[in-house]
Formats: sequence, C-alpha cells, structure tokens
Amino acid sequence: MPKRNLFINKIISWSIIILVGLIPLFFLPFTSEFYEFNKNILLVVVCGLLLVVWTLKMVLQGRMSFRRTPFDLPVLAIAGAFILSTILSSPNKWAPFWIPGGTGTIIGLTVLYFIITNSFTKDTPL
Repeated sequence: MPKRNLFINKIISWSIIILVGLIPLFFLPFTSEFYEFNKNILLVVVCGLLLVVWTLKMVLQGRMSFRRTPFDLPVLAIAGAFILSTILSSPNKWAPFWIPGGTGTIIGLTVLYFIITNSFTKDTPL
C-alpha cells in the first residue's frame, strides 16, 4: 500500500476515533441550545469532511471499492425515508437538516456507517 493511502487511512481512522470521543464532550456556550445542536453540527461537518477524504482516497487508488454488509439496505432505506419525508412534508426544505435527530443527523450517521464499514477490517491497526 503506498504511503499516501496509508496516510489517508490514518486520517480517516483518527478522525472517526476523535469524533466518537469528542461528541459526548463537545458543546459551545454561546449558542441558545448548547447540548444537542452543537453535537449535531459537529457530526454533520466531520462526516462531510470524512466523505471528502474517503472520496479522495478512492480517486487516488483509481478504483471504487465498496464492502457490502447485510445492514446496507436497511440503513439506506431509513436514510431514504428521512430524505423523502423532508422533501414531501416540510415547507422549509433546509430546517430539518439542522434539527437534532432530523435528516442531517441521519445522513451524517449513514455516511459514518459506510465509512466505518469500508475503512476498517479485522486486521486494521488503529
């Protein structure tokens, strides 16, 4: 494995570890609701950055590898249901993406699920 792929794998691994460790401790005192909203924004932003790094990894490798698990379709179905519900029922299309526990959180957790299942194997060193 080339050094840059190893470096990108380390970035992904440590970003996930830091995200999981930081979410329970993260809050900003200058927002009106400083528990859930900040954790939601942290999750969405870090998962977006992880998605960019994961895509960069696939571009540098020159191939798109995707590990299938039995949970892929249920996770995609839940995310799809949330997205469809947001599109069809909400007059404000952007508000549900930032509500804690809303569509943005589900999309972030879906991205995190796929990055974790495709980045870690049994013999992946942390």
